[in-house]
Amino acid sequence: MVERVELKDPFVQQVAERLEKLGVAGVLLDLDDHFLKTTEFMQRYLGIFVGRIAEQTGRDYQNLWVMMKKHSDAAWGEYHVSPIRWRYVVEQMSRELGYQPADFKTAHEELMTLYQKSPELIPGGLTVLRLMKEVLKLKVVFVTNANVDWTLAKFDQHNLWRYTDNLVIADENGHKSVRDWWAGVTLSGLPPEMLLGGGDSIEGDFIPLKQIGVRGIIGVPPQFEQASNGHRPDGVTMIPSIGYWGEGVLKLC
Repeated sequence: MVERVELKDPFVQQVAERLEKLGVAGVLLDLDDHFLKTTEFMQRYLGIFVGRIAEQTGRDYQNLWVMMKKHSDAAWGEYHVSPIRWRYVVEQMSRELGYQPADFKTAHEELMTLYQKSPELIPGGLTVLRLMKEVLKLKVVFVTNANVDWTLAKFDQHNLWRYTDNLVIADENGHKSVRDWWAGVTLSGLPPEMLLGGGDSIEGDFIPLKQIGVRGIIGVPPQFEQASNGHRPDGVTMIPSIGYWGEGVLKLC
């Protein structure tokens, strides 16, 4: 794991030399569950949400969690990562439990406060960004799929702007696609073969990055169930977490 971001550090020198050999001058990066503990953060808020409904209805927490997940999964196809998804979940759960959506207003409003805050950074993430931007002088473009206001709040809270040249926010009602990643390529000002890609989602990150022809892809294990959908393409270099990005670079050839 990268612990120092000085070019004189032997490990950092190795990473810089490998990037030069590969002809890499920039990176296209996913944000959620790549640099931020987004799924863990949302699970925490969903646990509180289900707990409030359990208290209100006297129903079993585990059964309510299964119910919530059922309706959340059903809403994924239409709403994806849009906050509207949770309004649908409230409507469906209230109907199934014999209540009105307004009866769960407090629980719903408390859940929605998550969009005013940011998940924590994954350990090593900020160090890697400093390495990319300040030491290796790479162009850094984030390509994310989330609510616009929430994305901006994440960047503001962690001051990610300092390490970012450009940001692409894909439509929250759909998947990240080749078009979104190509927008990142355009904003980088570099050809795909001079870029490394990174993320955690097979369909949202790895497959489109492979299709646009980046020089290499360094991936982390998916934390979000839907991020595991599909078959991971050949040539994706996997690392335990973003803190091991330097090790991932050294595996590229």
